Amino acid sequence: MKNLSLFLILSFCVFSLTAQIQITEDDMPYVDTFCVSITTIPEFDASLTGENYEWDYSFLEYQSQRMDTFTSVSSTPYIYQLAYNNFLDPTHKANIAQHTGGETSIQNISITENYDYFKNSTSYLKVGSGSTINSVPTVMKYEDPEILYPEFPLAYQSSSSSFSQAGTDIPTIGYYGQTIKHQSIVDGYGQLTSPFGQFDVVRVKSVINIRDTIYYESYSFGFGFDRPEVVEYIWIGKNQGIPLMKIIPSTTSNSVEYKDSVRNATIVKNLINNKNSIVVYPTISDGNFSININLIKQNNVFINITDLSGKVTNLYNQRLLKGKNTLSFSLNKNEFPANIYLVNIIIENEIIVKKIILK
Repeated sequence: MKNLSLFLILSFCVFSLTAQIQITEDDMPYVDTFCVSITTIPEFDASLTGENYEWDYSFLEYQSQRMDTFTSVSSTPYIYQLAYNNFLDPTHKANIAQHTGGETSIQNISITENYDYFKNSTSYLKVGSGSTINSVPTVMKYEDPEILYPEFPLAYQSSSSSFSQAGTDIPTIGYYGQTIKHQSIVDGYGQLTSPFGQFDVVRVKSVINIRDTIYYESYSFGFGFDRPEVVEYIWIGKNQGIPLMKIIPSTTSNSVEYKDSVRNATIVKNLINNKNSIVVYPTISDGNFSININLIKQNNVFINITDLSGKVTNLYNQRLLKGKNTLSFSLNKNEFPANIYLVNIIIENEIIVKKIILK
């Protein structure tokens, strides 16, 4: 009997060490406002993972904080409710919305007051967004929803893949479209320690590839370009509402966001509310020109140039420091003959397009 009892105790201990927590749709965002701390860490291997892994990020120190607000679909603008609260369209009927606000500039296109719409199904999906584009409320539904995580309950080594696309006509401008390939895998579970506390977690690794398409009626041409591939590591805990941590690595440092308590009386509502100042000069050039980029925080910057035929040439892909940065370019006249060109500057979710004329 003693041997049997010892066997049962040892079996229970082994099970406790190897079992992962069950993450279900109930652990996804709910109506509330959450505080998120933001920072960067250099030269840290965020890919380390496994079964019963211990991630210790207790050393993190926040650089800024923001508030992420999730709301019911019925409390968002009525025109978006028609798109995302319609029982006749179950594919896009959302459970919750996130008001990301902010302003994005794409040349003379102004995108403000953005809402993202999500659906809890067999997995967690993003079904589309609604934004005010040039003062006109506009809906962008994904033809196939973006699958953010594998099926519930999240299980070690389970994976998911989706290919989503959406587009919209822009009054007086033309057309903007986007495709998103999102691949995810549960690559670990264990315990996460952050400045917010210690939690049992499941970790999801995502690889995201986005392609933007823009058509300008005034120029009678369009073009598409790929953004740099993004890898995200996301730690999810029970009853937390939002991920406990998200890390996006780059060649120079890791961008980190983590759920936190309010530690700063002055909180930035959302970093995207602060516009990144972009100036390209001279706009009429012999091939030599510069770009001033005044960043509100350290960030990855991707720049390419497009000719009237739609040919895209990559010019720059590096991480720039917070504050004013000046980049200088010299274009080969054989490769870039006299003509009109569009310079595309991509910073996070912002796409800024500037026109230059080579003489």
